Amino acid sequence: MHLFFERVYTIEEWQRGPRSGAANFAGAPHFYRSLTPESHAWSPEEERFELIPLSPELLAMILEADALFRRWHPGPRTGGDTLPDGSGPPEARARYHELGRQIADGLAKRHPIAIMRGHFDFDPDRVRWTPIDRVRPHRDVSQN
Repeated sequence: MHLFFERVYTIEEWQRGPRSGAANFAGAPHFYRSLTPESHAWSPEEERFELIPLSPELLAMILEADALFRRWHPGPRTGGDTLPDGSGPPEARARYHELGRQIADGLAKRHPIAIMRGHFDFDPDRVRWTPIDRVRPHRDVSQN
């Protein structure tokens, strides 16, 4: 099987590498979240990500929240990052927090369709997903 790099839209959290965010999988936007404990995240062979399909609306909210966050906090996010106090106008901060709630609610209603290894490249941001133990991903999106 020949695997191609796919687009990474966001890196929401970074701990020794990407831990969560939005990226394409099989040509469609998905939320990726590391299932590997941080103590093992240093090794790409150990890193496992669950992939959750995103609706166009949910992807748009993730991109908007990411753009707001980056206005006041450039660089990768780490575990405890929040918007710095006094960042931007109050309306923008309120919108960012509302988007965070809507995104969390939207992701809670969706189900993972695959667990894969992610091989990230950063110029430009992209990822190549590979199966774990040569098992093909199961794409049952009927529940999403």
